[in-house]
Amino acid sequence: MSATSKRAFYVGVSGNIGAGKTRLTQVLSERLGWEAFYEPVVDNPYLEDFYADMGRYSFHLQVFFLSERFKAMQRCLAAEAPLLQDRTLYEDGEIFAPTLHELGMLSARDYANYRALYETLLTTVPPPDRILHLSAPPEVLLERIRARDRAY
Repeated sequence: MSATSKRAFYVGVSGNIGAGKTRLTQVLSERLGWEAFYEPVVDNPYLEDFYADMGRYSFHLQVFFLSERFKAMQRCLAAEAPLLQDRTLYEDGEIFAPTLHELGMLSARDYANYRALYETLLTTVPPPDRILHLSAPPEVLLERIRARDRAY
């Protein structure tokens, strides 16, 4: 892509776990013929450890997600066709990491380090053109999470 060409239209999909982000991304991608980028859950080496000991693994988990979502954003921004991304790095930096810090599961030192890295990365990538946010009642989210039958 040349410096004068416009990047492809880029949509991020956000929402709670179990809200339907992956399903919506899949359906829209198939119907619109857009490329889809999905959240790295299965290949996450910290997720199970995080749910077993949130205080110990919060920083590791957040840095892993930040790195993976940043790499996905770079691929998205290099795409020539419109695309959808199942969860962007904004949710981690603006919701998950601050919440873990406020709950005492991410130390002040680790949170400051994470924020510095997050803010540096933000200076290198433009935001999506649109972000679709999904929500559902807590009981629906819990039902969907249980239906996944994951140990964590």
